[in-house]
Amino acid sequence: SRIKGISFDDLGIHVLAIGGKTKIGLITVILQHLGMPTFIVWDNDDRSTQDNARLNRAYQRLAGRAEEDLEDMPTGIFERGASLQGNLERVLSEEIGAESYRRYFERVCAELGYEPVGDHRKNPDIVATILELAYADGRAATTLEAIVDSIIRMRDAASAGGRPAGLNA
Repeated sequence: SRIKGISFDDLGIHVLAIGGKTKIGLITVILQHLGMPTFIVWDNDDRSTQDNARLNRAYQRLAGRAEEDLEDMPTGIFERGASLQGNLERVLSEEIGAESYRRYFERVCAELGYEPVGDHRKNPDIVATILELAYADGRAATTLEAIVDSIIRMRDAASAGGRPAGLNA
């Protein structure tokens, strides 16, 4: 959101890194039960397993997708969520360039004192800084821009009803 000159904090939007795909459902159900508009972002993981397909279908339901449109391996932006092709790292590598993504990731990890491995690739601060570097170099992450736009639209609709907005990633 910072790339677009938007502060989620200023808009009352909260980004939650919840530690993995299997944890999205419970947190989302709780937040939605409390009346909090919730936009979820998940990796479709690009693996066709029964458990993965089950989770992808469940998250599409939470994201407001019609039952007849559910897919085992969805990719796209829905009313209250988005499913990334493969995973976030793959999307960013494809959109800003694999070599650039690797170089930015290693640089940001070094600057923030992280080892450039594993789950740090989804750390919101690391991702935001990678995007700032990419945009400064004239690169763009169009999928994430579209997700931010969808979150802002959801927030605006929720604000019209007087409710806070939430985001799970």
